Amino acid sequence: LLEKTWDKWQTLSLEMFETDVQYVLDEYMTGHINEEHFLKSARSWENYGSDYRKLIEFSKEKGTSVIAANAPRRYVNMVRRMGKNSLLNLPEEGKRFLPPLPVPDASSEYEKKFKAIMMAHHSMINMVTDDPEGEILQKNSNSNSVGSKIEESNIIDLEAFERMLAAQNLWDASMAWSIASHLKKNSKNRVLHVNGSFHTDFSLGIPEQLNNYSPNLDLLIVTIVPSLDYPNFRDSMIGLGDYIIITDGKIEASH
Repeated sequence: LLEKTWDKWQTLSLEMFETDVQYVLDEYMTGHINEEHFLKSARSWENYGSDYRKLIEFSKEKGTSVIAANAPRRYVNMVRRMGKNSLLNLPEEGKRFLPPLPVPDASSEYEKKFKAIMMAHHSMINMVTDDPEGEILQKNSNSNSVGSKIEESNIIDLEAFERMLAAQNLWDASMAWSIASHLKKNSKNRVLHVNGSFHTDFSLGIPEQLNNYSPNLDLLIVTIVPSLDYPNFRDSMIGLGDYIIITDGKIEASH
């Protein structure tokens, strides 16, 4: 997709690099530092070589800029531990790596989706560990009653859940802000942003936050869905994106 859509107006944006290493990424793209130092200093993901290196190298060859779009992990962890208001106490030097504070809250639909994922995750843990409460979660798998399930099972403390949601939301807002900021400075450009599907499925997450920061932006979401029923399309995939690419779910992931 990157190769086929490339022209001088295209910018690549990646979830896999954080805003505080943008200068390191720039140094590598312009040839000032070698790849070894780039990977160490930019805190590259373990699957960089198998999954993302070609994106960077293609962009470097073409002279295309690349956005390190994500929030620094230390600040996401801080929100997970102490809540979203903890960001307000950061020194100005730290705040410059984040979107304007306070970050817009996640939508109710996004919260509902995140809550369902959390419940499914805890249900799996319960089944593995033979937790007796696992039976409660399995019997109540309908996501519409997730809130009451959390309270009944006491598996997730509600305040802890709010902090986890805020941390997840910070990722979305940060990536959206990075994209919107770039396009504000480069109004003729378009951005191809690469992220895990949860951040954009059903036009929730990053698309919602982009609407907060740049409401007139034209968006196109391409979702790649591994499926054990490959190559058949399932009704459950409807709405995941504007375009859906189905891949063979039997092929082992690279990480």
